[in-house]
Amino acid sequence: MNEGDTWAASPNRVSSVFAKEVDGLLLEGIFIDHTGWGEGYDPENGSVNYAQPPSYYSQNFYIQKDNLDVTFRDNISVRAASMGAQIRSGGMIEDNVFLDNNGAVNFFGGPVDSETGIGVGNYTLFADNVITSGAHKTSATHEGALTLGIDAGGSLPSLVDNIVAHLANPDDPSEQQAKVIDNLALNEVVVDEIYYNDTVIYNWIGQKAIDKFELNGSLPKNPDTNVENLDEDLLDQTTIQRFAAQLLGQDTATIDDLANYLRTQDETGSLDNQVDADVIISFFQEGFGLTPDIRSDEEQLRFEPNALADGIRWDNRLNWSTEDLPGTQDGDSVDLAGNWVHYGGTTRIAGLEFGDGGKLDVTHGYLEVEGHLAVGDTGAELNIDNAGQFWTNCYADKDESNINVDGGRFANTWLCSGTADITVSDNAQAILASDNADFLLGEGSSLTLNGGDTRVGFDGEENGTGVLLMSERSELNFVAEENQMATIREFYSGHFDDKGAGIQSGVNLGMTTLNLDVTNLVGAPSEHTLIDVDELIGDFGGLSIQGLGTTRDASVEINYDTDTVTLQLGQDGFGSGAVSLDTVGDEDSARSSAALWDALTNGHGIYDDDPVDDIPVEEDLMDWNG
Repeated sequence: MNEGDTWAASPNRVSSVFAKEVDGLLLEGIFIDHTGWGEGYDPENGSVNYAQPPSYYSQNFYIQKDNLDVTFRDNISVRAASMGAQIRSGGMIEDNVFLDNNGAVNFFGGPVDSETGIGVGNYTLFADNVITSGAHKTSATHEGALTLGIDAGGSLPSLVDNIVAHLANPDDPSEQQAKVIDNLALNEVVVDEIYYNDTVIYNWIGQKAIDKFELNGSLPKNPDTNVENLDEDLLDQTTIQRFAAQLLGQDTATIDDLANYLRTQDETGSLDNQVDADVIISFFQEGFGLTPDIRSDEEQLRFEPNALADGIRWDNRLNWSTEDLPGTQDGDSVDLAGNWVHYGGTTRIAGLEFGDGGKLDVTHGYLEVEGHLAVGDTGAELNIDNAGQFWTNCYADKDESNINVDGGRFANTWLCSGTADITVSDNAQAILASDNADFLLGEGSSLTLNGGDTRVGFDGEENGTGVLLMSERSELNFVAEENQMATIREFYSGHFDDKGAGIQSGVNLGMTTLNLDVTNLVGAPSEHTLIDVDELIGDFGGLSIQGLGTTRDASVEINYDTDTVTLQLGQDGFGSGAVSLDTVGDEDSARSSAALWDALTNGHGIYDDDPVDDIPVEEDLMDWNG
């Protein structure tokens, strides 16, 4: 809808990305260019006979104030009609390039508290961003900000190692003269104070300010800041135009040329030799003396909550002793030092120590610990949920850990023998053992399976073995939910090449105690498979069934012929609450394979016939050549 012969700004608003009411929003590695306006528009009248003019209604990114836990990282936002990114919620905003936007970026704190007037959504960390070239696209109506850098709002934001430079190309005096309106490089609109700010500002001044300074000597609105002892000649050469010239091999390269290159690159879909936000940022940081020290050797990184930042996020380099992220170098290991940490990313590390009382929440991303996993004397907690994945190669610590798999995936790729209480709930995956791996439930340990939608057991490549070994000092618990119970079995996780579970699976019951809660199973007769594998040996040392009542009977059957354990419930009202444990067949009668039998009985030659008595513990690992 238009207003006569004039473009109506509000009904024709455009945002390439709009986000509202999202909890846990990640926008990463996105390139957006030229949203909300067209070349050749009518700047004086906004006539519909020409292309759509820019207005303050149209942004490249529009993140509404009601979003929570926002991460805006590694994006390139170019030539927006108004804001390169309007992040009303605030959040973690790092490693982005804002290029030639009418306004580069603003951030606030989310919904405003009526009493304090302060945003109550997110604190903002604004770090390692580059803002360059303040666009000056004028329009007849609803023009919005021109040449605005950072519009900083919210409560106690931290601005760390950002660069706002070159409102106009210093190699093109005519561009500077054309930008007669200049807004602030950094506009502080916070209700509360900025907590920390070391933003570098250089050459963010238009012709109008220059003329005023020359006329009466008044200071410009955007004085150069934090550039003491820097070489001005080098700063003047550190421009986006010169970056484009080097990249494209064209002395006269423009922002338009660079944007077209980035657009074409993005359309190819190839990640090889990509010019991303980090490449552009590195160019500016080198010129402005902000190049970070880059480690060349592996190291143990200690988690040290940083007061400038959130203090809990794994993917925030300010929270690490090395000020970079684990996995930057092959062989890196991690010490959480007893802190409570939220994981995000894709990381492979050599080892992980929780420390006393340490807690790690893995709700998204992929974390693989290729070496030893250790907890402190007072234990630790690992929580996996949503789309998070945690892969461990070796856990053999005697100090107890709590592992809660409420979603996502837990996987053991070699040996899990440490003391642990492990709970797997609906919609979660737990690969207890993948190729040639052993999961040992030893003294003081328990495995609890809640509901029937869980996938628990074994997956891996064909001809590998995966075994679950238990002892009389452990507990195996099944809790019925929504009239279902879980099954320990082979399943297809999607991680391995085989389209179905090709692994050979086995369970040694080892005299563990079996506890069943059938409270949520209806009173009709029913049968539930608890274990279904290629090879089953051993027996239960005890059996407990809760929720049975006094008018229903139950029996548990260990069938060595079919290698299954099943629960059979009688009709409610036709029993006395009797419980029985029965066996069928001979555990030695049929062996699936020699390799699987060895894994079940001797742990590939490591363990005695009682597979849990000789579980390697932390101090034994250095001498263990399994």
